[in-house]
Amino acid sequence: MSDEGWLDDVLEYTLPISQAAKLEFLQGGMKTIKCPKCGGELNVVVSTYNQHCHGRCKTDGCLSWME
Repeated sequence: MSDEGWLDDVLEYTLPISQAAKLEFLQGGMKTIKCPKCGGELNVVVSTYNQHCHGRCKTDGCLSWME
């Protein structure tokens, strides 16, 4: 995620992905989805410990977050 427009990326991409993943993986889990920003592969993980969601696109400079 670039320094410019990071909040737009959070609101448009990471929050909806995190919310959907947390609903899907109530006991934690992981999956790879198509990145909505660039079309690449996006790995999404929900922690079994605290249900925090982490994600990272395999495309350099694209989406990446950690709760």
